[in-house]
Amino acid sequence: MRSLLIVAAVAACSSPKPPSAPQPSESRAAARPAQAAAQPADGAAKPGMPSGPVELKIPPAQATVKLVSDGTGQKQQLRYSARPGAKQTVEVAMDFTGRQDTEEAVAPTIVLICDAQTGTVDKDGTADYTLTVTGTDARSVPGAARSPDELKPALGALAGLTIAGKRGASGAAGEVTIRLDHPPDRAGDALGLIREAFPSLPVLPVQPVGVGAKWQATTAARIADKLDVTQVTDYEVVAHDG
Repeated sequence: MRSLLIVAAVAACSSPKPPSAPQPSESRAAARPAQAAAQPADGAAKPGMPSGPVELKIPPAQATVKLVSDGTGQKQQLRYSARPGAKQTVEVAMDFTGRQDTEEAVAPTIVLICDAQTGTVDKDGTADYTLTVTGTDARSVPGAARSPDELKPALGALAGLTIAGKRGASGAAGEVTIRLDHPPDRAGDALGLIREAFPSLPVLPVQPVGVGAKWQATTAARIADKLDVTQVTDYEVVAHDG
C-alpha cells in the first residue's frame, strides 16, 4: 500500500511547468533485440555486446479507480491537459531496495535526466509522448552496498534511451516502448531495472472532486516477469490553486 498526496491535482517534480508528459505504466515485459546492428569492421561482433538495438514492450496496465470521498467545496473533474509539441526537461530519480529473509540490499539512487515532449493529442485528451535520456547520475544512499561512482560509467551509456507511449486525460496508460539504439554490455539488465522502478502518474477519478477528496487506484502488475502483484495506491487532494 502506498500513499501519495496531490497538490493542485497534479504534483510536478521539475522546475518548469510540465506539458503533462505522462509516465509509463507499471506492467512488465521482456527485453528483446529490435533489429540487427552493423557489425564491426572485422565482421565479428564483440563478445558480450548486444547485436542490435534493445527494446522493452510494456503492455498497458489495467487500473480501476474507486472514489472514497469527493471532498468539499467546489467540485471539478481532474484531467491531464497536454499541449501538442510541448517540451520540458524532467529528472527521474529511482531507488532500489531488495530484501531476502533478514538481509537487505540497497543501491544508490539512479537519476535519468530527460527531455520530455508531447506529440499528438486527440479530441479525448489522449497524448503521445516521448522521454529521451540526455544525461544520468547516481547519488549516495545510506547503507548502499555500492558507491555512486561504480554505477556512473554504465549509466552514462544509457544516453539516448527513449521511453514512448500514450497517456489518457484520466492518467490511463497505453503501451510503452523503452528503446536503446546503441546498447552497452548487459543493456537488457539495465533496461529491466528501469522498467521495474520507473514512476507512474496518478490515475484520476472520473467524478468531479474538491479539496479533501480521496480515492484508490488498483493495478495488476508483474515484477521481474515472475511475481504477480496487486498494487493499491491511495490518493488525496490536500490543496487547490486556480
